[in-house]
Amino acid sequence: MLPNILRLKLRQFQRQYYSLSKIKYTKQNIYQQQPNFGLPFSAGVLNPTYIPDTMDYVNYYRSLAGLPTELKVHGLLGYMRPFYFNKKRHPE
Repeated sequence: MLPNILRLKLRQFQRQYYSLSKIKYTKQNIYQQQPNFGLPFSAGVLNPTYIPDTMDYVNYYRSLAGLPTELKVHGLLGYMRPFYFNKKRHPE
């Protein structure tokens, strides 16, 4: 028999899990705009829900392991070509 505090924590983890997105991302739906690895190269554009959904799962599993949560995505989202790169050789 689990102590009440553990039972409550377990229920909390279950509720958190059930509130996570259930979208199954595949090659067909992960991109809003498919990448092109030939010429001209294009990195593509991820589905706008993919990164937040993935980070929700990462934070959920971190909480299960007792690690700090609320990891944020790096600051490179929406990153544009720096001014010092030649526009002709490095289009946005």
